[in-house]
Amino acid sequence: MCEEESKIYTSEKLKSALNRFSNAINKINVFAYRQVYLLSNGVLSRNPYINKLLGRFYEDSFTSSVDQSYILLLAKLLSYYMKSFAKFFVWLLQKFFFSLSGYKSSNLNKHTEGLVLIDTYFVVPNLKRNDYRDRAYLRNLDLILEKHGKEYSYLPIFYGEKNPFKYISIFNAFKKNNVDYITEYELLNLADICKITWFILTYPFVVLRLAKNLETSDKDVALVKDELLLTIDQITWGSYARYLVGRRVGEKVKDSKLISWCEYQSIQKNLYKGLRDKNKSIKIFGCQFFLRFGDWVNIDIPNSEVDSGIAPDLILVNGRAAMVNDSKVPHKLGASLRNKPMFGIANNNNNKSELFPILLLSYLEGESKRLLQLIGDSGYKNKKVYVKAHPTLNLASLKPYISNHWIIVEGDLYDRLEDANIVIVTASGTAAEAVVIGKSVIVIGDPNGITTNPLLNLGKGKIWDIAETSEEVTNVAKKLLEYRVSNEEIVSQLSEKYKSLLFIDATDEDILAMFDL
Repeated sequence: MCEEESKIYTSEKLKSALNRFSNAINKINVFAYRQVYLLSNGVLSRNPYINKLLGRFYEDSFTSSVDQSYILLLAKLLSYYMKSFAKFFVWLLQKFFFSLSGYKSSNLNKHTEGLVLIDTYFVVPNLKRNDYRDRAYLRNLDLILEKHGKEYSYLPIFYGEKNPFKYISIFNAFKKNNVDYITEYELLNLADICKITWFILTYPFVVLRLAKNLETSDKDVALVKDELLLTIDQITWGSYARYLVGRRVGEKVKDSKLISWCEYQSIQKNLYKGLRDKNKSIKIFGCQFFLRFGDWVNIDIPNSEVDSGIAPDLILVNGRAAMVNDSKVPHKLGASLRNKPMFGIANNNNNKSELFPILLLSYLEGESKRLLQLIGDSGYKNKKVYVKAHPTLNLASLKPYISNHWIIVEGDLYDRLEDANIVIVTASGTAAEAVVIGKSVIVIGDPNGITTNPLLNLGKGKIWDIAETSEEVTNVAKKLLEYRVSNEEIVSQLSEKYKSLLFIDATDEDILAMFDL
């Protein structure tokens, strides 16, 4: 197998856009990140999914000039203040409910030396069924630590629920649960609330000052400047609050370890910076136990940012294909915690000549809608098709796009994939999981923009391919089905190669060793 086959499939046009996009932002961040407030800016974080900047580089589009429209800029500033203070009020209400619950972290006040902190997302709607633990990201890491007598506390990022009253039962459950949680609601005090208020008031002017000082003779920098102004209404104080959380934790613990779900977004950069500003003895393990996408550029850590104190000490990756050898941050092989059940599943080619498709929806509602519409316009509208949603996707809003002939399924992903032979996805890492257990995959491409795809150059046209139209879906499905029926051994070999490149099985002892425990 050549080296090129182990790289994520990326078009030449996207490679060019990514290079320009990253170079322009990295050039700005050399001086921008000296100001802590700008760590919370979504454009500078290089996250391509929260603004349109990468798409504009991809299309080489410069059609907006918000800096020349004072009315538009004022409207955005007004929108920013209204949205930011409204969300802040909701947060204060949640903090009030937390105080009423009476919950206090026992480790924060008693056991602070050598403590293991687990920095991860808590998907609020799923917490109760998951016994108020993380079962979506650093899956079952807590159980491994408990089994081997390691003291730990969750440092959760609450996600997926806007109703503050839903948190009342969660905080009450924390008090009854035999797990330790260190939350922002306990850590942040009146002084921090004042700092957040000041951040909300002054942040737009920090962005405006940065934009004013940018050298716009450089076309790519000018494009970044324009996007900074276009997105100035985005709520950012939540990321800054994570910086304050880091400072408070850094004051209280020593010789500890932070095991962090690391997408290297603003919220993680702020936490790492806050910790390092107060306590340089904490070792930060950045866990990238996920599948990479060709356009997911923010997960790569620029060498220019390492000395700023916002990068982990070590990055642990999900598989050999994700290793980076030219980074200042050491990269090592980690463990596929989210995919542990996959290693117990035998390769199931299901080489029936009849098509058994399943649609796997992304957590991005827009991408999922596009997938459903495309399949709805194809020859599969009136056929039996299974549909499975991402755990964080609100499927109710997409019901109008789901044919009455289709079947919505829930439960474990691998159980649902067992009978399928063709898996159709968009913007979802489940494409790789499907390939590994022997399924053929169609990635729905975007003819008008960037196609988000986790698959490698390996096996394109054999075990997976891209389709951009309803007609292409039908034709590609037919070709992939014919290939798998006629080339069962090759399909099996490709599946095994994908498993060896993208995933790592690990024992409890391996996992403890990678965190120096």
